[in-house]
Amino acid sequence: MHVHIATAGQAVEPVVKAFNAIPGIDKVYLLCSNPFRESAMHLESFFQAAMVPVETRYVDGFDFQGMVDAIYAIFEREGGKGTDFSINITGGTNLMAASACSTAFFVGARICYVLRSPEKTASEQLIWIPTPSIPDLHRVKGKTREILSYIMERTRDGGAVTSTQIDSDFGYGKQAVSYHVRVLVEEGLVEKVRGMTGDGRVDNRMNALRITGQGRLVASWLSE
Repeated sequence: MHVHIATAGQAVEPVVKAFNAIPGIDKVYLLCSNPFRESAMHLESFFQAAMVPVETRYVDGFDFQGMVDAIYAIFEREGGKGTDFSINITGGTNLMAASACSTAFFVGARICYVLRSPEKTASEQLIWIPTPSIPDLHRVKGKTREILSYIMERTRDGGAVTSTQIDSDFGYGKQAVSYHVRVLVEEGLVEKVRGMTGDGRVDNRMNALRITGQGRLVASWLSE
């Protein structure tokens, strides 16, 4: 199942071009602000003629959180991680594109942009935008999320923390802490630093933990 999401503005061509260039789209969602309802209606007619189910979600083009919520609602409705998602960020406001890019990172959607080059084919005008590796946020919940936030706070100034310190402060037990830390390391949110203690001293017998840049981004996002 391939669900395609497109931010729609006054110009409908970028949405049509992306659809023509991407094979196997099974359903389309249009994210459109109220001033461009006429464009949305034109696109709805196009997709209906192409025999592809289409739904329009009207959003405020300057409401970042509203856009995020709209995309997450589509993600959850259409089966989450088991569905192939793509997002065309060419239309709409710059803020719509920014919020779509941010949300795409967390839901695992591919991001595309359509160039304005009439001399090129639709496929040549379609640009796929590389995104960082995507953590499975379904694994980062409960105690695992609490430990991620804890590591972020303890290493905010570039330091590190040990599993022993985590166990001492949370009391989850060594085995449980080891499991949660392993999840965070596997998802690229935390890294192990060999030869360092939690207070920054060098000790080759010890392994400390430090949050990654991606981990800091995810922890900050989840805290909100």
